[in-house]
This record gives sequence, C-alpha cells and structure tokens, in this order.
Amino acid sequence: MRCYAAFSHVDSKPGGLGGERSTASGRRSDSGQRRWKKAGTFGSTSVMAWCGYDAPQSIPHAGLDGYADGGAGSLGRFQDGLRASHDGVPSHNTVIGHSYGSTVIGAAASDGRSIDADDLFFVGSPGVGMDRVEGLSLEGIDPEQNGSHVYATAAANDPVPMIGDVFGGLAHGANPANDLPLIGFGATVVESAPGTGIDAGLLGELPSPAAHSEYWDRDNPALRGLGHVIAGLGAP
Repeated sequence: MRCYAAFSHVDSKPGGLGGERSTASGRRSDSGQRRWKKAGTFGSTSVMAWCGYDAPQSIPHAGLDGYADGGAGSLGRFQDGLRASHDGVPSHNTVIGHSYGSTVIGAAASDGRSIDADDLFFVGSPGVGMDRVEGLSLEGIDPEQNGSHVYATAAANDPVPMIGDVFGGLAHGANPANDLPLIGFGATVVESAPGTGIDAGLLGELPSPAAHSEYWDRDNPALRGLGHVIAGLGAP
C-alpha cells in the first residue's frame, strides 16, 4: 500500500496483485501528488509505502478472498494509527484501492470491522466483497450516507471491473463503478478515460489488460478525480 500523507490530507493506497512493488507504483504516487496540488489546496504532503499483507501473486490467487481478509486487520490498524498520530486540525483521510487493493479495503470495512477514513476510492476494482455501498463501514459515517464518501472509477476497456459485472457474488461482489439504476453499487462514480483496447477488426475494440494500469496517466480524468477527492473536494 502507498500513502500520501499531508498535514491536512492523508491518502492511503493498499497494493493489489503482487503487492505492486514496481516503478509504476512510484509513478502513481507522483501523479497523485500533482493532482492533489492542482486541486487548489494548501499544505505539504509526504509519501509513505505500506505493504502490510500477503498480496496474491497470480491471477488465480486474486480470485480468492483470503488474501483480503488476511490484510483487513492490518490495514485497519494502520488507518487508526494515522488518525491517532496526527496533531492539529483533523486531517481528511482518503483510502484508495487499485485492483485487488480495493478488495482489501472492502474487507477492512465489513464483517464487523470499520475503517477510520473520511473517503474511500476504488480504482479498477474486481469487487469489494458486497453488492451495495451501504455494506461498508466508515468510522463516524452513517451507512446511508456512504454514497457521498465512497468513489469508484472503471475504464471501459479494463477487464478487471468486468469481473464484478459478470460474476458478482460468485467472485468479489458487484463492480463498485456500476451506477445503473436499481442495480448499481451506489458509490459516486468518477469518469475515466476508456483506456487502451485491442483492435479486433470487425468485432471492434475489445478489453485489454493495458487499460488496468492507465488510470494514472496524466490526462486521464480519473486521475483528476483522485486529486479532488484526496483534497476533500469530492468528485470534480
């Protein structure tokens, strides 16, 4: 997990498949910091990395809930520590989960557990362990108000969020970026660029794994949305 920690804003990010220990992780941190600054807030920010759970190391393992359940308590304690160690004006704490990292957040905020955060943001999520946003528990927030504190984005060409659309409860629950009437998850959905697709000729453009890592590209509106939420401004 990665954190952007600020005097007035704190952003934590659990790692997903393989723990995301790569140069791409640093690029995401840098991108988030730039967008946070462009959102028009004041203050300073630092970046911390946290990999406090055994992340799934393969796609088949990423279909299991056990890794998320195993990391839930550790993530919860980390967020408690961020809140307790902060001095001065209360910080606005946002927890961002990309890919399986979002599943870890869902586990940390359900089944009798609650996460100490003002906002959650799910990016390219395979599901967070439930079908409705009200199933998440954020400290001090009425579950009926969760839709205003939980954000999600999914690229049209990203195959990972499609897992929730197709398999639902047979996998990790609903796609949190599904905002269809009556059957939507209930989160505030933030626009994303469609991402890179595969040209299939007469079949048109098909989903591509490349789109799963493009939320952090400089011109992607999803990155702008992340900056706004980190700054405590809500969706752009």
